[in-house]
Amino acid sequence: MFAVLITSALPPPGPPPLRVATLSSHDPTAWSNDACKVTARGRATCNLRVYAAAAAAAAKERAELLVVPEAYALTVSASDDDVFDTWISDVGSTPYLHGSNATSLQQVTISRLAKENGLAIASNIFVARDGKNYITQVIFSSDGSVIGYYDKHHLFVTELLHFHAGPFQPTVVDLHGRRLGLIICWEGFYPYVTFDWSQMEQLKREGSETFVWSIGGTSKFHVRTPDKAVGSHYAKTYNVSVVVSDVEKDGQILSSDGNGVPSVVVPLSIPTYTASATISVATI
Repeated sequence: MFAVLITSALPPPGPPPLRVATLSSHDPTAWSNDACKVTARGRATCNLRVYAAAAAAAAKERAELLVVPEAYALTVSASDDDVFDTWISDVGSTPYLHGSNATSLQQVTISRLAKENGLAIASNIFVARDGKNYITQVIFSSDGSVIGYYDKHHLFVTELLHFHAGPFQPTVVDLHGRRLGLIICWEGFYPYVTFDWSQMEQLKREGSETFVWSIGGTSKFHVRTPDKAVGSHYAKTYNVSVVVSDVEKDGQILSSDGNGVPSVVVPLSIPTYTASATISVATI
């Protein structure tokens, strides 16, 4: 009696599905209430209400991750340093209001939104620590704790006046069995100007299966950039899905073939807020 073993080359399993939401068309200046326009703290507080509405809507659509734009979506200007967060919580810890940390409005609020709505949030905040200003991506888990953070390395030319570049440290975080590579605004366009693809290549070497890209609104830099075309190129080049949230523009949720993933679009309604912000929700 002979036993015949037949084997076939099966493709390696892909990453587990992840339901994501991205904030779209958020104008941080679109408030009819003067309290939301006159002071930097007022603007930040009111724009966090947009994040709260986005998180609640994303949770209702069973999203596991909400991606929001770069920190210009909260404080509008890099000169609003009186509302910059003053520290970053250690990985595994939860931000809290206590003593000198009581000024860190954004980080504490976003952490609370993650916990209240039971979903992770990929956020971006301006941080003033150790006598320097940074643009920092902070990822909160569904229990409100920090699961990773990254200081923007490639700064746009105007940002050099206000911010310090973080070290070259391409960062990947793990969420629900999927590896997320973090990209902040200009970093996504930087390779097309310099032909330096080292950040994206390192993210891929570290096992990134999804690029998460928070953009601060290219109109503020007086340039026009094809977010979708660039995201599609990354998707196909590195075989990753791409999730983009951009101030004042539509977000993008792209599969690894570079095409948009069919999404549910949910409008957000916030008192005294006049922009037509939405979230887009899809499974990647």
